[in-house]
Amino acid sequence: MSTIRFTHYCWDENFEDFQQKVLFWLVVALKNRGKHTLDCLSGIISLLVVLELEFVMIYALVNLLHSCQGLLLSSIFDLPNLSVLYLDNNQLVGPLPNPVSGLNLLIDLSLRSNFLNGTLPSWLFSLTSLVTLDLDHNQFIGEIGEFKYNNSLDYLDLSYNMLQGSIPSSISGLVSLTYLSLSSNNLQGSVPSSISRLVNLTTLYLSSNNLSIMLDLEFLSNLNNLNALNFAYNNLLVSINNNLTFTLPNLKELNLSSCNIIEFPIFLKVATNLRYLDLSNNKIHGQTPEWLGAVGRNSLTFLDLSHNFLTSIDMVPWTNLVFIDLRNNMLQGPFPTLNALNLSYLFASNNNLFGGIPSLICNAKKDLELSCGSVGEVTEVRIMKGKDSGENKGFAFVTFRSAELASQAIEELNNTEFKLR
Repeated sequence: MSTIRFTHYCWDENFEDFQQKVLFWLVVALKNRGKHTLDCLSGIISLLVVLELEFVMIYALVNLLHSCQGLLLSSIFDLPNLSVLYLDNNQLVGPLPNPVSGLNLLIDLSLRSNFLNGTLPSWLFSLTSLVTLDLDHNQFIGEIGEFKYNNSLDYLDLSYNMLQGSIPSSISGLVSLTYLSLSSNNLQGSVPSSISRLVNLTTLYLSSNNLSIMLDLEFLSNLNNLNALNFAYNNLLVSINNNLTFTLPNLKELNLSSCNIIEFPIFLKVATNLRYLDLSNNKIHGQTPEWLGAVGRNSLTFLDLSHNFLTSIDMVPWTNLVFIDLRNNMLQGPFPTLNALNLSYLFASNNNLFGGIPSLICNAKKDLELSCGSVGEVTEVRIMKGKDSGENKGFAFVTFRSAELASQAIEELNNTEFKLR
């Protein structure tokens, strides 16, 4: 049976049931008007299959939501035919009902970006038909329950809540999972190595928790489909065994900021399509490896290597780079050669670089926010132009030999957008 989706609403192409049509137009009316009291629908509401009310800001849908406060009623979770429930961005407050008797056919449940609170009820982890569970950006507390047998769950997002406890090992039984995000909670303990069983996983976000243990990235070796990985801002001590030969060939995003790593992960060597790389706030010493320049050569747009102990990076070969941060390292010698005409953000202060900033970036297509400290001698001042308008936007491109010269120059250029930091 084909399905037509119109904005946020879904109905069967050939439905003839007048009651279903009424329910569809109810959704449209709520979308357009925001506040309704419709007691007359109480007799047919149990026929509801798809309910999508995103950004409606519902305050008075009788038998579905409490008036004024937007509190969820138990009745909405007792609809026997409901398969899709989207109530995103509706300022809903209060806990989820517990227990519930319906929802046996529920496939997609999304309540993201509300003010829901309390603990996650056990029935959430027992819905064997569930494919999507998205509860991010709420105020849930307590622990994540143990998942019952489920071969269907594909998308799980519990990020940006206040969940505590450990990551349940039962997650490894969700064999169809492709997207897992538990970021920005208060989770503790270890990252279960059994996650390596999730061979279909493409996205794994565990950043900004209190996870604290030695983590050997070898457990990722089975996740060949992984394209986004974020362990940043935990108390992890990430161990990278560069003697191993496993690769993540589909990786496009890697964030290991603040993970106490001491060298570049060698599995990046084959990440030719990498777009985003953040290894900041670590303990990486010495020169950047020769192979790094081939990583995402034509795809990398974001590179953050700041707050490490790097001593040398001779070349920045990434042609599509938009953002690069090299601050607070031990870089010495001339400024690295740049080859990125789309560069918009360049940060390299608190190093020991000397010489002029490469003139190539004066031809950049966009305005550039520059933060390079004192490098070189005052050799040129160029004004960058806006990409679209062609108008002079008053951006001065300057190279300096000393901080004193920089200060003098800035006094003379106080009408420009140049900043020395």
